[in-house]
Parts: sequence; C-alpha cells; structure tokens
Amino acid sequence: MPGTAFLAILSGPIFGGIPGFLMSHICAVAGACICFYISSKLGAGFVQSRMPQKLAWLQRKIDENRHNMLYYFMFLRLTPIVPNWFLNASSAVVGVPFHIFAGATFIGLIPYSVILVRTGLMLDSMTHVGMDPSVSELIIQFM
Repeated sequence: MPGTAFLAILSGPIFGGIPGFLMSHICAVAGACICFYISSKLGAGFVQSRMPQKLAWLQRKIDENRHNMLYYFMFLRLTPIVPNWFLNASSAVVGVPFHIFAGATFIGLIPYSVILVRTGLMLDSMTHVGMDPSVSELIIQFM
C-alpha cells in the first residue's frame, strides 16, 4: 500500500471526514505536483532509461489525445490503467503541460481520496473483529 493511501486512511479517524479528506487530498495533489517538477528537472533520463517502452506508449497516447488532453489525463487518473506513480514521474517527460497535469490530478484523485478516508472512518467505527456465532451456524448449515 502506498504511503499516501495509508496516511489518507489514517486521516479520516484522526481529523474527521471532511477535514481528513481535504488534508489528504491536498497533500496527494501537492506530492504529485512536486514529483512532476522533480521529474521535469532531474528525472527525465532516469525515467527514459528505466521504462522506455512504457514511456513510448504514454507518449503515443498523449500525442493522439493532444486535442482533449485534460479529459484524457483525467481519464488516466480516474481509471487504474496506468499507475499514479508512473503518471507523476513521466508526465513532464512526455510533454503534459503543468496546468493540465495539476487540474486533472486535482479532479481525478477525488474519488481515491474519498474512498480511502471513508475506509479509515469505517475501520475506526468497528467494535470487534471476528465472526458471530449465528454466522458460523449458517456456514455449517450450507456444508
């Protein structure tokens, strides 16, 4: 589990629903933007040497969707097709403008942040872990 996911799960019970969401979401977007900046200044050679095929694939897809890049990049953020860490590290290298990266990241990570904070709140509300005797009786009846 990535560090941001773990911290977002913890932020729900620690800070509450809305403050935990705001804090974890803003930190996730800020972290992605910092990674974009570092990649644009220092990491282009590293990304190109480590993942040339994946980078070439992303470059083709970005070029194909240049006319609607905001929506395409938002789609990439919302779906689990491409890992977020790869998008953070390679977007600057393939020529995604920062304003599109930041806007799509801000919108595209909302569902992820909501799910993680809600997961933390649900885990916090659990009173016990295990099975009730009635559930084990049902399992035995079906066997």
